[in-house]
Amino acid sequence: MAPSHPASSPALASILLALLLGGTAKAAQIVGGREARPHSRPYVASLQLSRTPGSHFCGGTLIHPSFVLTAAHCLQDIPPHLVTVVLGAHDLQNLEPVQQKFTITQVFQNNYDPEDNLNDVMIIQLDRPASLSAEVAVAPLPRQDQPLSQGTQCLAMGWGRLGTRAPVSRVLQELNVTVVTFLCRPHNVCTLVARRSAGICFGDSGGPLVCDGVLQGVDSFVIRECASRQFPDFFARVSLYVDWIHTVLRSAGTLTGSATINANVQVARLPAQGQGVGNGTQCLAMGWGRLGTNQPVPSVLQELNVTVVTSQCRRGVNVCTIVPRRRAGICFGDSGGPLICNGLIQGIDSFIRGSCGSGIYPDAFAPVAQFANWINSIIRRQDNHPVPHLRDPATTRGSVFSMARLVALLLLGVAACVHILYSGNLKLSSGNLGLGSGYRLPVCPRAGYSAAQPRGRILGGQEAQAHERPYMASVQVNGTHLCGGVLLAERWVLSAAHCLEDAPDRLQHVQLPVMDRATCNERAHYDGAITESMMCAQSNRRDSCRGDSGGPLVCGGVVEGVVTSGSRVCGNRKKPGIYTRVSNYTSWIDGIMAGWGGPNGTYQPNGTYEPMTMALESQL
Repeated sequence: MAPSHPASSPALASILLALLLGGTAKAAQIVGGREARPHSRPYVASLQLSRTPGSHFCGGTLIHPSFVLTAAHCLQDIPPHLVTVVLGAHDLQNLEPVQQKFTITQVFQNNYDPEDNLNDVMIIQLDRPASLSAEVAVAPLPRQDQPLSQGTQCLAMGWGRLGTRAPVSRVLQELNVTVVTFLCRPHNVCTLVARRSAGICFGDSGGPLVCDGVLQGVDSFVIRECASRQFPDFFARVSLYVDWIHTVLRSAGTLTGSATINANVQVARLPAQGQGVGNGTQCLAMGWGRLGTNQPVPSVLQELNVTVVTSQCRRGVNVCTIVPRRRAGICFGDSGGPLICNGLIQGIDSFIRGSCGSGIYPDAFAPVAQFANWINSIIRRQDNHPVPHLRDPATTRGSVFSMARLVALLLLGVAACVHILYSGNLKLSSGNLGLGSGYRLPVCPRAGYSAAQPRGRILGGQEAQAHERPYMASVQVNGTHLCGGVLLAERWVLSAAHCLEDAPDRLQHVQLPVMDRATCNERAHYDGAITESMMCAQSNRRDSCRGDSGGPLVCGGVVEGVVTSGSRVCGNRKKPGIYTRVSNYTSWIDGIMAGWGGPNGTYQPNGTYEPMTMALESQL
C-alpha cells in the first residue's frame, strides 16, 4: 500500500476519512505488543463461544461486577445465549482457578450504526455478579465528555494473532499507544504507535483502551490493514457514553456512586472486635414503621430507649433488649436497623419472639462486635467489591448461626441499592424501574416510601429529632421501605442478611392446613393479636414468606385469604402464616369492581359503595 499524504485541512481530513471508511476492518488482535504480566489487567474480559472453550472472538471490560462493556459489532451475528464471558483469564488454554465464567442475560446497545461504525458500544449483563479479587476487578470510567488530548499515552490490550500471518497468542497481549487527533472523528479515540508497525487488529474487538488507569476506549476498527503505520486505530470514545452507561446500570437496580457525607448523612462508629455490651446497658433502637399494630405508618424516623438483657438470649449469637414495664420494642419492617449503645453500633435488628412489644420476650439483634474485624476487612478492600452476603470463616465453627445468616454488607453502587435517609420526612413517590421482561426485581434505590407493610417497626417509641441520626439508611424496593441499615463508610451500609434473600424465578405453591383463630391466638403463637379480619395457616417448614405478600390463599378453588406477609421466621411452626380474611371484604370488593363502569372505563361510585383503603393488618 502506498503511504498516505497529510491532509491540508480538517475538512479535507474528514473527506479522506469518509472515503477510507469503506475499507475498514473490525479490530482483532494486538500486533507488535508484548505479553502482559499475568492478571495485571484484571478488568479484561474474553468473549468465547460456549460450546468451544478457549474460542476467544472478542474482548471486553468489566465496568461493574454484573456488567461488561464491549463493541456492539461483536454480537451482531452471534446470539448472546451462545456466548460465555470469561474473567480472570491470562492464558486462554490454561483453565486457572481464578477464572470465572458467565452467561449473558441481556445486552444493551446505543443506536449502533454498522455502516458508519458509530456508537460501537454494547453493555453485557452477566447472569450473576462477579466475585472481585486481585485477578478480577472493575475498570474506572471517565467523566461524561471528558476530553482526551493529543499525545496522551495509553495501553491497548487483547488476545489474538501476533501478526497478520502469525499464530494466535494464548496469553494476553498489551501495547503502548499514543492518542492522535488527525484523521479521527469526535465519536472515536484514535491511536498510533510511533516509528513501527504495531497496533490493534482483527479478533480483539471490544477490548479496552486504558489511559492513566481509566477506560477511555473500546476497540472498534482499523482502516484497510492492521498496523499500517499510515492510519490510526479507532476506538469508541467511552466518555461519550458514561451517562448512558449509568442509566443502564440504574435500570437494573444499581446505584452508581457513593454517599455524600454532610451534616445530615454521617457514618456510624463500629465497636472493636469483641467489645460487646453488658447486662443493663442503655441503648437506642430506631426505624421507620407503624406506631402500633393498627396504627398508621409514620413518615419520620422513630427511636426507642431499650435495655440490654442477657436472660433468654443466646450468648455470642445475639444482643437482646427489652423495654421494662411496658409493651414496646422492635417489630416487623425495620429489620437491619441499628442498635446504638454509647455511640457505637452494637446490634442489627434481627428477630423477635412472640408478638411485637410483648414485654415477655426480648428483641434479638445480630451482635456487631462479633463481626467487627470482618466488617473492617471488607471496607478496607477496594470499593468495588460486591458483597450482598458474606460468610466469615471464623464464625462457622459448627454453628448454624453463620455470619451470612445474621448480617450483610451492602456496597453502594455495586451490591445493592440503598437509599440514605436522614431522620427527616420520607418523601412519598411512585414509579417503577422501567425494567425489561425477565428481570428479577432488585433491591432498588428510590427516594420514596409507600404504606405497604414493612417487615419491622418500632413499637412504643418516639419521633427522632430531624437529622439527629444521620447514619440511618433505608433499603428499598421500588420506592417501598424494605429494611433498615446503617452507614459505615461512604460506600458501605450494614444491614440484616435476611433482607436480601433471593426469590425463586418460577411461581411456587404449597399445601397448608388452615388453623382456627382461637388456636392461632394462643400465647404460644400470637397471644391474642389475630383479629376477625385475619386467618392463619399452619407453618411447619412450609409457609408463605417474604416476597409473597399479596398472594392468594386458595381453599377449594376459592380465594379465602391474601398473604399479608410471611412468618417472621418463615416455616416456624410456632408462628403460623398470617392472611387477610377475604370474606370480610367481599362487599367492598364487589362495590369497587362495580364502580369501574364510568365513561372510558373510569371509576364512578355507584352510590352504594365508596372507594376506601382496605386496612391489611399484619401481625407475625
